[in-house]
Amino acid sequence: MAVFRLFGRRARRLSTVAAILALMGIGGMCISAHADSSAPSSRPVTPPSASDGADAASGMRAPGGSDLSGPLGASESAASPASPALTARPRFMVGIPVNVPPLAFLNEQGTAPRGLMVDLAIMLAARQKQDIRFIQDTPQELQRKLLNGTIDFIAGLPQPKIAPDGTKVLSTPFALNRRILVAAPEAHVTCEQDFGGRRILVLTNDPYADVVRKAGGTVLVSPTYQDALNRLSRGEADAFAAQSGEVASYVAQRLGMQNVRFMGLPLERIPIVMEVSESSDDLLSALTNALIQLENGGQLDLLRDKWLGRSLTRQDFWETYRHPILTGLSSGLLIMLAVIVWIITLRRQVRLTTQSLQSSERRYRELIEASPDMTLLLGQDGGIRMANRIARETLDITPETEPGSFALWDALCDESQSCLQLLLEDATPEHRIREEIILHPDRPDRRIMEFIAFPTTAGEKGDSLICCIGRDMTERRRLEQELVEVERLAILGKTAASVAHEINNPLGIIMANTDVALEETQDPALRSRLEAIQRNVERAAATTRRLLNIAMPQSINQEPQNLADILRESIAFLRPRMKNVTLDTDGLADELPLRGDRILLEQLFINLLLNALESMDNKGKLVIVGERRERDGKPVLHIEVQDSGHGIAPENLNRIFDPFFTTRGSGGFGLGLFISRRIVEAHKGTLRAESEAGRGASMITEFPLEA
Repeated sequence: MAVFRLFGRRARRLSTVAAILALMGIGGMCISAHADSSAPSSRPVTPPSASDGADAASGMRAPGGSDLSGPLGASESAASPASPALTARPRFMVGIPVNVPPLAFLNEQGTAPRGLMVDLAIMLAARQKQDIRFIQDTPQELQRKLLNGTIDFIAGLPQPKIAPDGTKVLSTPFALNRRILVAAPEAHVTCEQDFGGRRILVLTNDPYADVVRKAGGTVLVSPTYQDALNRLSRGEADAFAAQSGEVASYVAQRLGMQNVRFMGLPLERIPIVMEVSESSDDLLSALTNALIQLENGGQLDLLRDKWLGRSLTRQDFWETYRHPILTGLSSGLLIMLAVIVWIITLRRQVRLTTQSLQSSERRYRELIEASPDMTLLLGQDGGIRMANRIARETLDITPETEPGSFALWDALCDESQSCLQLLLEDATPEHRIREEIILHPDRPDRRIMEFIAFPTTAGEKGDSLICCIGRDMTERRRLEQELVEVERLAILGKTAASVAHEINNPLGIIMANTDVALEETQDPALRSRLEAIQRNVERAAATTRRLLNIAMPQSINQEPQNLADILRESIAFLRPRMKNVTLDTDGLADELPLRGDRILLEQLFINLLLNALESMDNKGKLVIVGERRERDGKPVLHIEVQDSGHGIAPENLNRIFDPFFTTRGSGGFGLGLFISRRIVEAHKGTLRAESEAGRGASMITEFPLEA
């Protein structure tokens, strides 16, 4: 099964003579039974006429399906008897449907076939230099004859949804349109939605009956177009859903039914096809090429104009043109209404846009005013053109002195003024300059400000201005200084713990040997000396324990804490060391409640963050995750610090929490993770490491939540 289509038409100009010959070739219908496209003028041609008995035909059968044999036309038979040379030519056996005008039908005398597909078949045969003979029958019988080889091809069938087995379908450029016809003056059935509750006529075996039923209509079946139109005219049905509006129009005109008319637009377009046997590839190729040649030569346009170019029913002026007139008037009214609505809408949009701009300006002004950073617009001379609230408060600017004020310069020392001057001179749109400047250096409330400057334009004249945004860095610098002190104390604590650990080992040996000596001697003097040794060893051990408590106190203060806040504060402390670090805290929840000791938890997170930064050499990516999870069916707080550093070798994963174990040589004491684990365990949690060498490491802390 295959379907072949022809696409596109390349209209070519035909000369006047060629056009006349083409019209005679397609309309004569009395073309010689031995059609030859190379010499059309050598055969008699009769002009077309609806009542002409000499229409183009080959052998004929009665409408029941008998063979329509004999000469192609009566006049030709009389004028040109077949010669032996002509009868030797090959012949096409062509099947056409019974009485389907304007595709195929018999003339008024019933002696010769006429129609669009009859003309097309004759033209195709002429292109192939073939005689032609028509066999008229039902579509089912024609397909059976095609399969058993009685006919070569079928012309004039509507395109099936699925080609019958054993056949190939060749689409033509022609198509019919399914239309709705009504007869009663008050009938108004224009589309499928109007079928509901109405009686709709369809032809026998027309699949469109299912559409009518689905739309709620009552299906009436007629065997022919003539029967359906007669029943429609008698009022037995409300509408006729004709498979072909063209066929129905032709039959109505022949029957003189002036009351039958079309309603609505075409329901569907039904392409007209030809069918050949599946084994006839050469014939299919020949027909395809011939169709292309006819299309390019313009003959198919002439066929279309002849059979499909005009309506076969006549209507009065109002019936003919009422839809365009009403459509034009409606369109004009709609356009006028649309223009009025457009004007009203445009005015409303202008008003809304103005209000929106005013509201937007107010929001941006309020946003700038509420900003915690200083925002200034400076002219080329350095004078202040605009300042937000925090800038006015910091620089002691009053509304009276704001325009053109030089308060920013007055608040700087000579060195800072030079820095600001360079900042303003070097600022470009592509390069935003940052500089730290001290405001009011001689006052107790001196502030360290980080200024960012970039050029901009403002005002109706587009004046060139410098936008300066100043951020107060005083508190940050104080925190950085505190962090330095904390790190220094941490180093002292690590040193003390290291010394205590190293002393505890020999003290333990001394204590053990002293105990053994006391058990083995009864000499009072010796025992007195040994007991003195014991007391001093215990004193030294207590001292080392106190040193260890510097790193890890034994008692903790249980109070409600938010680990998320503690983590963020720890990150803030270490921010100066993260200048080259990409920090990702998207996985850190806002609330992570836990009862614990805030100081110890801060020390824990600082240790973990420092360990990650040192592993990355203070550059790379640091990911912080904090969330609620379940471990063995119980809720826990999951804290994870992921770095992109060197990672931990598998053999060291279980040793990194041992005291004094370090992979940094003399650069570390090996107590940070040891102390961190002790802090976690004091809070009944767990601390573990996951890593692969060279791919970073993750320190995972989990604290159980109270039930």
